[in-house]
Amino acid sequence: MRIGFFIEPKGKNLKKIRLWKQIVKKKFGKQKYLNHPPHLTLAVISFNHRIKLSDIKSLKDEIFQKKFSIYLSKPSIFYNDPITKADTLYYGTKRSIKLIKLQKYILKKLKRLKKFYSKTKLLKKKNLNYNIKKYGYPFVDKSWTPHFTIASIKTRSKDKNAFFKSFLTQKYVNSILRVSSFSIWIIKKDKHKKILNINLL
Repeated sequence: MRIGFFIEPKGKNLKKIRLWKQIVKKKFGKQKYLNHPPHLTLAVISFNHRIKLSDIKSLKDEIFQKKFSIYLSKPSIFYNDPITKADTLYYGTKRSIKLIKLQKYILKKLKRLKKFYSKTKLLKKKNLNYNIKKYGYPFVDKSWTPHFTIASIKTRSKDKNAFFKSFLTQKYVNSILRVSSFSIWIIKKDKHKKILNINLL
């Protein structure tokens, strides 16, 4: 069972992400991540069959982090994304110490459930393997690029480059997102089910 820990966008940020998902769908049809709920991933942990949802939900009583704000940065693209072998469109965020602190805080709280973690395959980069051993998740701190994904596009369309240019050059003003909570989701392939929302102080 894979469990995701997400920050969900709100207001105009949510509308902007949904709009671009719709634009991509209309232009290129079904694409990877397109039907995923808009979110910024704090972590995704794979648990074995012995884990109980009540163990994960108990995290709610252990979170004592304060609310904070992050700033969305200009749109960008992960070209030839190693995970999808396609080009991933996303909105990044400016580096935030408070965001990194929240991520590490959650991962450290999850350590008590480490005996339920499924074995994670080691990766090519040493820093990612170090994070897997220490936190159970490869993308932490400097190895993490916090972002809100639109979709990962794989197409032979001649319009691709022009479309990417329109995405990258769109008029966009840095937008503030108030982080007052994060949510926990069960992930089964492309299906996501929210099981809990945890408010920050």
